[in-house]
Amino acid sequence: MDTVEETVKEMFFQGQIGSSNEIVITSVRHKKALEEAYNSLILVEKSLEEGMPEDFYSIDLMDAYASLGRIIGEEVDDDLVEEMLDALEGKEHRINYLCPEGGETVKNLQNGTYHRQEATEMTSAVYGGAVAVSDPAGKYCYVPTTYHVTLGEIVELLYRFKEMPVTLRIPEIPENSFAKKLYSTYLTYLPPSKIAYSFRSNVDSRGNFTELVRTLNCGQVSVNVAKPGITRGEHWHNSKWEIFIVVSGHGLIRMRRIGIDPETVEEYPVIEFEVTGEQMKAVQMLLGYTHSIINLSQTENLVTVMWANEIFDAGHPDTFHEPVLLGKLDKIVNPEKGNI
Repeated sequence: MDTVEETVKEMFFQGQIGSSNEIVITSVRHKKALEEAYNSLILVEKSLEEGMPEDFYSIDLMDAYASLGRIIGEEVDDDLVEEMLDALEGKEHRINYLCPEGGETVKNLQNGTYHRQEATEMTSAVYGGAVAVSDPAGKYCYVPTTYHVTLGEIVELLYRFKEMPVTLRIPEIPENSFAKKLYSTYLTYLPPSKIAYSFRSNVDSRGNFTELVRTLNCGQVSVNVAKPGITRGEHWHNSKWEIFIVVSGHGLIRMRRIGIDPETVEEYPVIEFEVTGEQMKAVQMLLGYTHSIINLSQTENLVTVMWANEIFDAGHPDTFHEPVLLGKLDKIVNPEKGNI
């Protein structure tokens, strides 16, 4: 080996070895991956020449990137794929890198001229001391979507994802957010033993009630199973409203506004809706209306999916008991059939 090193050194200093921009592949695996990427790009080029739709050649483009990813250790990313597709249509985003002097930073680009201004903060797109400036005539292509997060934030998100089957709380994943993309990546790494999980149901002689999903700002989704002939509910809420959707069985939803109607000086009429799993409909439980749901079948369970705008809080349930019917059956109204 020493002899080889000395020979190479001697050849270099004698000018027998020159530098070039050629890339040297030293791994058979890398060579195979490059050949696969090249073949995929040939297919992309052919599709473009034949005027094929974007959906057709995007598969080959993603295959090419996946092959390159096996070399550089990167996973395919939606933002990058989208930018690559834009580039094929001549709609790529371009950028230049500038090195500010004396604490300056590039603030904007006007009429093709870079304007430098004193600034207390550097622009967020800083790479090795250079400032990235978006420029339609820039030398480099780039992906505009970037995320700046701390390691602690990533760890916190991952723990939330892991605890979701227990807490039932769906993480906040706004459109195009880092959290959404991290969650998608997290799911792809779930082992088979973690893909499915069970729920904890509240069971009694009437049936069962099970919380399915909780959200931070959009309430929760639950499922209620009522046994034949059973009535559930008979209560009202002050700040919670709900949507009931019967997905199996045959039932009757009733509701009545609490209090006295000042015009009639009597209780408000009962409103009812007949519901079935065959013809699903959403019925809204209104604030200040006591409501119930009755399983009209004597043989089958009534299954109802329920959405509520608030997560249930056992310490403050916001649930007040009051029967819907007060013995005045002549004041029942069915909006779909008229007065009964």
